[in-house]
Amino acid sequence: MKNIIKSLLVIVGAVALIATGTISFLSDAETSVNNVFTAGAIDLEIDNECHYNGMVCTGSVADGYFWVEEITGQSSYPELIGEACTCTWEVADWTDGTAFFEFDDVKPGDEGEDTISLHIDSNPAWVCAEIVNVEQFDNGCNSPELKAEIAAYGEGSETCGVPGEGEGELWENLFFSFWMDTGDGEHACNNIKDADETYIIEDINIVNLQYPVVDSQTGGEPIREACIGVSWYVPFDVNNIAQTDSVTGDVVFTAYQARHNEDFVCFPPDDPICGNEIVEPGETCELPNTADNTYCDQSSSQCVGPKLQTRDSFGDCDLHCGCIEDPWSNPVCDPSCDAGCVSDADCYDGNPATTDTCDLDACTCDNTEMTGNLTVIKVVENPGDLSGALSAGNFQMTIDGNNVNQGQAYSIVIGNHIVSEVDDFGYTVSYSAECPGGIANVSEGADVTCTVTNTVPYYTITVTKEVVNTPWNGNNVVADFPLFVGGQSVVSTVSENFAPGTYLVSEGSVNGYYGTYSGDCDPTSHLISGANGDVKICTITNTALAAQITLVKNVVGGSAIPTDFTMRVDGVPVATGGSTLVTANASHTITEDTVAGYVGTISGDAKCPGALGGTTTLNEGEYITCTITNTYTQ
Repeated sequence: MKNIIKSLLVIVGAVALIATGTISFLSDAETSVNNVFTAGAIDLEIDNECHYNGMVCTGSVADGYFWVEEITGQSSYPELIGEACTCTWEVADWTDGTAFFEFDDVKPGDEGEDTISLHIDSNPAWVCAEIVNVEQFDNGCNSPELKAEIAAYGEGSETCGVPGEGEGELWENLFFSFWMDTGDGEHACNNIKDADETYIIEDINIVNLQYPVVDSQTGGEPIREACIGVSWYVPFDVNNIAQTDSVTGDVVFTAYQARHNEDFVCFPPDDPICGNEIVEPGETCELPNTADNTYCDQSSSQCVGPKLQTRDSFGDCDLHCGCIEDPWSNPVCDPSCDAGCVSDADCYDGNPATTDTCDLDACTCDNTEMTGNLTVIKVVENPGDLSGALSAGNFQMTIDGNNVNQGQAYSIVIGNHIVSEVDDFGYTVSYSAECPGGIANVSEGADVTCTVTNTVPYYTITVTKEVVNTPWNGNNVVADFPLFVGGQSVVSTVSENFAPGTYLVSEGSVNGYYGTYSGDCDPTSHLISGANGDVKICTITNTALAAQITLVKNVVGGSAIPTDFTMRVDGVPVATGGSTLVTANASHTITEDTVAGYVGTISGDAKCPGALGGTTTLNEGEYITCTITNTYTQ
């Protein structure tokens, strides 16, 4: 650097010497400032949502996490509702080491699902997953477990009497499936294995294993965000043999830089040149098809031959090329044996839904799927017999996304299957006990019926009638007022079901009362509206009106004028032409004070008395006009 600086100084000096002449040089300088190189980072963060027997672990870091039902009344383990849980967390409150699975009371028929979300902060990355340190323990031996092991293995061969690591049967009865929960639209991260998503691993017993979430060989692109679905279940038909057992293990996710690392492979083979190195216990190699070398060479501790072979923990070759001698002593491969099985164990295909048997005569495997029958029944409940409601035939039912006929038994491979419908039309849905949450577990030879019940969406409307008869002595009661909702007759205080929508609340007219509307109905338009599940109450108050009596004075002859005469209703003076409010359903007397020389008569409406001093009885709101004529007689 000093030499460079020094060279620059010499050049500047030369320019200065030239500049002393009569020639002038134009110049311009541009400066780039704050140049910085910062090392990039990859930070993998994880959040998780945990489901268990129809419940979900939900909450927040502030309030805590608790088990709640996904669908009210559908959990198969209600005793756990409201208990604290730790298997759900947000990115912000997750700490390395938190367990995805932590269940201490697993029973046959139990199932669960986790959606694991991966987040990489800035740089797309390849992601690899491992399950390591898997161990099984038999933690004790109670009487039911001991009896089950004696029945399975024979007396004297049971193992639960000496509990410890490596013992137990829960391992072989606990099945896991993994898939990329990244389907289109609402399928993404929805805790369900949908038809547009593929399994990474399906129905396996958990062992130490490795799989790439995404690397150069999976066909996917480096990721910033991804969801992985993990489901597990213990079959219903597991008996007491797995009591007191436990399985533990660790789940590891690792993110690797993708830029300049286009050919990255999560788990490259330890020995890319097959056959050149000693094959250690548990490793596999597949050699070229050379007919001359179809055998297992124990003297060199190598597996040699055209078939896939695995060295077991004893250092012997597990001969998948067709052994015709004892595989634990001096096995020889039979090149004529294509499938290469000497026992049923050699034929296990990793699928718990198949029976795996070896035909020793032909040295071939028979992997036959185990099946049961699954029938889907649709029931539509229509509370209140709402008009326009659909029937069961309007619903297309599916099993694992495939259309099926209602009431028809389908032969289906054993395991869990999703029962659903193409369109629920907004109706609420519930499932029978045989398929909680729409998951039907079918065991070998079983006949399982899943009943899916759809309830018509509705809300309740209650019209309440109130009658106020004071102070005008009304005598009508609630039953005297007909009530209607949208033209349908209803009874006061009795709730009725209606399809979601808007309805006019009304009543039949009753003379002598005025009505007001309150509650959930509009006081002016008298309309009421509601959505599915709403509870609405409309109150109509009818108040009795006063009766009215109007007296008119007429004078014939003489010199008296109308104001000379005092007319009275119930003894109270009233002016001519003036109305008097009186109580209904009661007797009222019409009189007048006499004036010398005049004789009075009364006429008018039908309910006017026949003579002065007579009485009249009026209904609520009724009014009459009576004329009192005074004629001069002297």
